[in-house]
This record gives sequence, C-alpha cells and structure tokens, in this order.
Amino acid sequence: MAGETILIVEDVPESLKFTASVLRREGYRVSIASTAEQALSTLRFLQPQLILVDFMLPGMNGLELTARIKQDARLQKSVVVALTAYTTPADEDRARQAGCDGYLTKPIEARALVARVRDYLDYGAEAPGAYATGPASAPEASADKGMIPGLPDNELAELRDSFLKGGKGLSRQLLASIEAQFDAARASQTVHQWIGSAGLLGFPTIAQRAREVETVLRSPSCTAARLRGPVTSLARAFHNPAGALSESSSQSVARVLHGKRVALIGLNGEGADLMCGALEQVGAKARLFEASQSPYAEAVGICHLVVVHVRPENRVCRWLAKDAPGLPALPTIFFGSPEHLLSLNSQVQARASGVLMEGCLPEEVLMRLRHAVTQTPSTLARVAAADAGELVIAYADAASHPLLEAKMKEHGLRCRVAANGPETILLLRHLRPPAAVVDVSLDGFEALAAIRAEAMPVRTVFVTSQSHEDEILRGFSLGAEDYLVQPFSALELVARLKRLLG
Repeated sequence: MAGETILIVEDVPESLKFTASVLRREGYRVSIASTAEQALSTLRFLQPQLILVDFMLPGMNGLELTARIKQDARLQKSVVVALTAYTTPADEDRARQAGCDGYLTKPIEARALVARVRDYLDYGAEAPGAYATGPASAPEASADKGMIPGLPDNELAELRDSFLKGGKGLSRQLLASIEAQFDAARASQTVHQWIGSAGLLGFPTIAQRAREVETVLRSPSCTAARLRGPVTSLARAFHNPAGALSESSSQSVARVLHGKRVALIGLNGEGADLMCGALEQVGAKARLFEASQSPYAEAVGICHLVVVHVRPENRVCRWLAKDAPGLPALPTIFFGSPEHLLSLNSQVQARASGVLMEGCLPEEVLMRLRHAVTQTPSTLARVAAADAGELVIAYADAASHPLLEAKMKEHGLRCRVAANGPETILLLRHLRPPAAVVDVSLDGFEALAAIRAEAMPVRTVFVTSQSHEDEILRGFSLGAEDYLVQPFSALELVARLKRLLG
C-alpha cells in the first residue's frame, strides 16, 4: 500500500468517482476537485505527490491550472499529468508548454491507469513513455464488469447505468439539434467527457464513437452533413453499447448480397465511398454511374438493384423524373437527406423499395440493400392507396410525441398516438389506418402479428433500439415494410411514411 497523495481534477462525476475509487483501492490517499478553482483552494493546504488534471474544465481550464501550479514554489515536487481525451501532437505540445510532466490519453483502462500512475510517482517526468498515448482498454476486459477494479459491483453497476441513461438522452438531443440550433462548443465539451468516462466504465464502443464525433467537431470543415453520421453512430452506441452486428448476422447479410451488382446513380464522393466500402465488405460489386446515365443502358440493366442519390445536382436523373414510364423493374433505393427525399413528387417517392439517409452507417446500408434485393416482385409492384386517414403512432418515448405530431402535421399527415401495446391494437382495429408506426418496446411485434392475422390493410414501420439483423428480420417476417433504429429524426420518419403512402 503506497500511501502517496494524489489530487484528481475532473468535472465528470462518473469519471471522478471511478478514478478516485480505483486509486484508493491501490492504497493512495486521494483528494478530488471538479473545477480548477476548487483545486487551487485545496492546494493551499495540500501538497500531493501527483496531480491528474483534465484539459477541459468549466471556468479555468486544465492548462491554465497547470501553469498556476508550476508557479507555486510549494508544489515544485508535485508531478502534474494531463489526463485528457485530446490526442494530437499539438495538444501534447500545449501540455508541455503549460508545464505538464506527463500526458495520458483517454480512454484508458483501469489497470493501465494504475500502472501509469505508479510510473509517474516513481520516475516523475522521466517515467517511461511520459508523453505516450495511454493504452486503450481491451474490449474483452472492459466488457466484463467484474474484471474492472475500483468499485463494488453494485456501485459500479449504478455508475454504468447512470452513464448510459444520461448518454441516451443527451445523444438524442445532440442528434436533434443538428437540424436546429447547434451549439458546437457545448457539444464538444459533452463528447470530450464521454470519451474518458466510457473508457473507464468499460464501454469501448461508446468511447470510440465519441472520439469520431470529436474529430469532426474539431475539423475546420465541420458541417451538419458531416456530423449527422458520427452523431447517429454515437447515439446508437449508447442504446447498444455491446457493438454492431453479430458475426452470424453479418454472414447472413453477406450471403444475400455476395456477388450482387449494385448500380450507384449520381452519388457524390462521400456517398460513393460509403456505399463502395460497405459493398466491398460483403463481396458485392458497385457500379458507379453519372446522374445523366440512361436507366435503359445495358450496364444498368444487368445490375440487381439501384441506389439513386437524391440531391439538387441530380435533377436531370431519369430515375427521379415524374414522367419516366417503363423504368427497369429493379429494386431501387433512394439515398439522401430527409429534406431532399420529401421534396420528391409523391409518385416518384412511391417507386422506391426503400430509403437510406445520408450519414448512415455501413451496416444500415447493407441491411437496407439486403431487404430490397429479397423483396418479391409483387411486393415491389404494390402501391398504397392514397388514403388521407389518420395514422397510428405507437412510440415509447412519450417526450417525443409532440414533436412527431407537429412534424407530421407540417407535412400533411394526421396521426393518433397510442400509449401502450393494447391501445395500439385497439386503434388499429378501430381506425384501419393506411399506415402505422409501432415500437417493439410497446408490444410492437404483437401489433404486427395482429395486423397480419386479421389482414388489416395497414402499411407498417417498426421502431427498434437494436440494429441487429435478427430483430429487424423478425419485423419484416411479420409483414412490416420499413424500420427505424433509435434515435431517429422526426423528418426521417415523415420521409419514410410519405414513401409508403405514395
């Protein structure tokens, strides 16, 4: 039991509590501070051997705090180490100039943190790899809560649950704000905090996704379009922290798409990269065509399905024209932003076998393409009747109901909201709506089964918090025609319903 004194300066409660507990279990005397000002007050009577300082603090930041510490003659023997999610050489240079004796990069697994702290206490600024990037946590170790030292299992479980619950709500708000008033500074601070907390608490996928968002936020070319994909991935990671598709599911998708030829019509650089990269993973063959390419060309006709990029630059594309009779009978996916998809003529919208949103993940691309290519000709030929009746919406997040209703009303759709599973089925039987949205967490699969068993003329979109293929395929097997993975934007839901309703 070493007994040295350590001061931790960190403003994220979960990270602060967890780090302090890990080090106390190693026998260190640990003091904590959540702001630089609080740390300076503590240092008036405390002379710690080691001070761990986060860069991003409210008020005075960690680098300013470090400079103040190094100016205090009483603290000349204290080793100051930056513990931060910032990773670039420029960030390390800033830490050196401020006076930091070392630099640890978040996320860092608990055992690695303990080992590095011991090195800094033994060797100070001469510690091996004093300015090396902190070791990443091994997923198999981090995922096992019992293998993370520091807290009793019940306290650790509470911290993890609190982190996930808070992250689900905040990431959903962050995603929604991209389409409204986006506060980049606040988003950057929040995401920076998540990188460290997720790493310590054993959520490597969340830490990785948060890092990807931070990279975009710090880029000079940061735009809403570039942010939407990484932020969506981050939000999904909070809902599914274990990761992406299982190996068996990935193999199932690959079996369907392997060797398929996919015509990519009018895709720009980022969209083309996304599609080509996803298709390459499963052995499918991408064929790139300009928007002006004739749909009747032999090179297009030999393809198994078509992806058309819906954007103003492609207005010459025949796939998007109102007067384009006799188009090849190929499954067709429209790819674009919700705004551009909704701008299409209703008859054009009805041609699509499915829609893909810009910024989606590769696994989302593959699932949508798989579903499109396995639809039967009769399914592709069916067009919903133009029925102006009320739609039924069953969605578990009650706080989102007013936003969903308002956005649907704005686009000419009327809806009735169901509060639970039994109410959903009652409304479906009573209203016989042209379309319905059912949440699997509100007995959505039971609702789909009832629609099928009673032959209700209802076109359905189901909502799931999982991107796993088995759950998605279960929804399709029960007759659903589209799906949404939480979190999603209200505009995306409108776009998908508009396509179904023709």
